[in-house]
This record gives sequence, C-alpha cells and structure tokens, in this order.
Amino acid sequence: MKIRYSYINTYSISDYIFSNKNSEMFLNLEELKTTITSIIDNLPSIIVKRFDETGWTLHITNTKELEKIYNLDYKIEGITDFEQKIIYIYARKDYIYSAIMHEFGHFIDWYLGYISFDIRWDNIFNTYKETMTKDYMKKIKFSSIFSDLIENNLLNSDIATSEAFSDIMSIYLAQSNTAIPNEYKLTKNDISYFDDLFIYMERCLLCLEYQNSPISNLTLYNYG
Repeated sequence: MKIRYSYINTYSISDYIFSNKNSEMFLNLEELKTTITSIIDNLPSIIVKRFDETGWTLHITNTKELEKIYNLDYKIEGITDFEQKIIYIYARKDYIYSAIMHEFGHFIDWYLGYISFDIRWDNIFNTYKETMTKDYMKKIKFSSIFSDLIENNLLNSDIATSEAFSDIMSIYLAQSNTAIPNEYKLTKNDISYFDDLFIYMERCLLCLEYQNSPISNLTLYNYG
C-alpha cells in the first residue's frame, strides 16, 4: 500500500512522559509507522489489493490543516478525497484507531459504485435506526467510544447514508483487526445489535473479492 507521512514531533520526551494527553501522542515517527503498518497488515487483504490497483494513497499527517484545505467549518479526524484518490488521517492515536477504518469504508463504497446511495441501503439503515432508538429508550448503553458514535452519528437524523455506511463498515473491520485496541471495538454484549447490518458488510467484501474493476453507477442502478 502506498503510504505517505508528513509528521513532525511537536513535543519533548518530557511532554510525552508527563502529559495527561500522552495517549494521543506518538513517541516518534517510527512508532507511528509501526502502528500504521500493523493496522494495514491486519486488514482483509482484498481491501489493500483493490486500494493499490486503483492508485489510492494513505496519507498520515500532523502538518496539514485539513479543515482549511477542504473548507470545513468543523473538526475532522480524517477525510477521503475521491478526486485525488487520497485518504488523509491525522496522526493521533485515537484518530488513527477510530478513523482509519471509517475512511476505508468510504473507499469500499466508492469501489462498489457508491453502494450507499442505493435506496435499499437507506431503507435498511433507517429500520436499524428505529430499532436502536427504541433500545436506547430502554436504557441500553454501549461501552467505550461506541456510545458517542451511535448516539451522535448513527442515530443523528441528519447523517448522510454514505457516512452511516462507513461507520458500520468501520465497526465491522475493527472487530477482526488485532492491531486495534479493544476499547475501539464492540464488546461481546454489544455486537449482537449490529449482526443484521454486518451481513451487508460481509457481502461488500465478497464483491471486492470478485469484482475486478470499480462498478460504475450505471451498472449499479441498471437492474433490468
């Protein structure tokens, strides 16, 4: 996989040792590279293969201001540039562990002809949201980062279907990636709530395996 780094240490060793935010920091560029390599090595190999075949690049940075580059008025952890075929991720541990799978979700969506735009995905996801809302009213709570992800993202009435697709794909991919710490994964008690959605994520990876080139939108919507 083509990976670029634009990374500068902005703190001293003593900062790393004594800062309450050292869990967000990488000790140096080598630790960052080791982490990224381990995550990529534990992805399904077909994702890496298709990523390489179609000329994409993963760019890890702490020197670029992505919000300014892309004229965003809100904070982001990373972004997928479909025109340039680049995935950008900010070089913070929590961002890398949580965001990198989400951005690969956008790549998979792109490769499959923006499958998230299919009305059937919209219907499937809206049905899921109704179920989860009812579960929340019964005081079912998720552990770790997923409480925020579910409540603020997946149950947000304004969430785009493409973002919902990438969120679900990120949860699905993180589960089997041994390089990602457990706090960025679902617990055994939580995972059953996503079983119905994970079926579609599995099918997407199968389509990556057997589709030799990106599916066009014309092909995607030409069912008859």
